[in-house]
Amino acid sequence: MEGEKSFIWPYAEPPLYEPFWLEKFDVVSCRDWMEKNWHWSVYICIAYVAIAGLGEQLMKTRPPFDLRYSLVVWNLCMALFSALGFIRCLPELLLVLKGPNGFHRSVCVRDNHTQAAAFWAWAFTWSKVLELGDTFFVIARKKETKFIHFYHHVVALIMCWCYYSDYEPIARWFGIINFGVHTILYSYLFLKALGVTVHPAFAKWIISIELAQMIVGLIVNSYALSMKIQGVHCARNPKAIGLQMATYASFVLIFTYLFQHSSTKIKYTKEDKEKTKSS
Repeated sequence: MEGEKSFIWPYAEPPLYEPFWLEKFDVVSCRDWMEKNWHWSVYICIAYVAIAGLGEQLMKTRPPFDLRYSLVVWNLCMALFSALGFIRCLPELLLVLKGPNGFHRSVCVRDNHTQAAAFWAWAFTWSKVLELGDTFFVIARKKETKFIHFYHHVVALIMCWCYYSDYEPIARWFGIINFGVHTILYSYLFLKALGVTVHPAFAKWIISIELAQMIVGLIVNSYALSMKIQGVHCARNPKAIGLQMATYASFVLIFTYLFQHSSTKIKYTKEDKEKTKSS
């Protein structure tokens, strides 16, 4: 059954935990729709880049908008969404890891699935569309935008959408870790939007866990590739392994650069403070 898009991944019986009413949905129909309409991810990204470019041009002659309260609400909602996704998906991964051959099964075997995790896997994919809203706040407040920002959003959206229909067990790792990292990230941004003073080193720590996330992505993909090479059954699309490894490798380079940049920024901030005290 490996590689079949129509493969139905059965839920564990009895269920590990009962799904909320919102989590009771037709996963097969949703997966089929997203497979048939994968090109929409490309259209959305093209529109995103075009609108962002237009927005930057319009803001050149305008003062920045004061969106503090909107930003507080936005970051709080994104933090809560990510936290709920993490809480609802983590038990499934832990259940698999505790069993025999746990790591292998978590990467290569479709079993012990829960309806709650199925819903949040779908919601996770759509959240990549929602996260494009981050750019609106950057542009409207006339903050600096970089190629890295757009690249990260565009690649994450297209990759998540296009490979959602493969419905591979390895996606547990990608989704759960990303939910966890974004819970911390958006909570940090929420506090900053509230005006709470956060130590500059915390931003560096967040970049470090983002980097760790990408390294884990490379590790689990490398394991799946090694299983394929050895002829061991692994429910993975061979094309997806190569493309995802290339994507994660590019993200590792990006976050390594950001980590080094943040270290330099913290260093100069400390030096400026010391000069101020001595003057």
